[in-house]
Amino acid sequence: MEGFLSSGRRLSFPPMKKTFDQIPFNPARCPFFYGWAILFWGIIGIILSVPGQTTGVSAFIEPLIHDLGIGRFQLTIAYGIGTFASSFLITPSGKLFDRIGARWMGFGSCMILGLVLLALSQTARLARIAEPLLPGQTGLVALLSLLFFALRLSGQGVLTMSSRNMVMKWFDHHRGLASGISGAAVAFSFSYAPTIFSGMINERGWAATWLLLGLLLMLFFSPLLLTFFRDSPEPLGLIPDGQKQTSGEQSESPAASSHSPKPGAPCPSGPSP
Repeated sequence: MEGFLSSGRRLSFPPMKKTFDQIPFNPARCPFFYGWAILFWGIIGIILSVPGQTTGVSAFIEPLIHDLGIGRFQLTIAYGIGTFASSFLITPSGKLFDRIGARWMGFGSCMILGLVLLALSQTARLARIAEPLLPGQTGLVALLSLLFFALRLSGQGVLTMSSRNMVMKWFDHHRGLASGISGAAVAFSFSYAPTIFSGMINERGWAATWLLLGLLLMLFFSPLLLTFFRDSPEPLGLIPDGQKQTSGEQSESPAASSHSPKPGAPCPSGPSP
């Protein structure tokens, strides 16, 4: 498949990607520019990364110290090691994002984040299993370092990066507006995350809270991201900002008219600006 940028430059896209982008619906048939739906789901994707952000982990610190018998210093060391180690994989993850796109990266990172939260909910049991190999605080610190590494990479790293970069691909002249809307919504959500998580912990306990969050991410939100995420507008025959191709751009190639998306399922209702 071929697409056109606003400058008229031709881009080529594999036919398989075109077909997959139109499943289960074709965004090009939406009654509004699908980029605004992308903005909405990009914000959702970033908000879903909260369990992997420092603001989300902070609500679990005191319960972990109390129930696991780990010192605050040891817990800080484990979190620091996990965060530092995960930073080395952000660049390779960005290269993978360029190859497979936001749809698969968002889905995969959300699924992995859910799995990590399930593992974190079983920290006490995993620590008992690892105790014969690494007795005392050493084994617990090593285990938490590994889990925090996966948590930070999948949540704070890949899911956030995929959601934010996807939104930027769908806007050009309105990129500042989209970024401002996203930033305001994410900041508001992040500010309330510790309060919400603390309430859940007080009611259910830290392990049950992580378990519930993990199941929600894996079983509910991951399929939603796979359904509504789209990497960029060009493979769909669209242009950033929803602009129409000019007559000059259309006349540059007689094949331009053949790049219109094939009929598919109508776009489901979604947010509009």
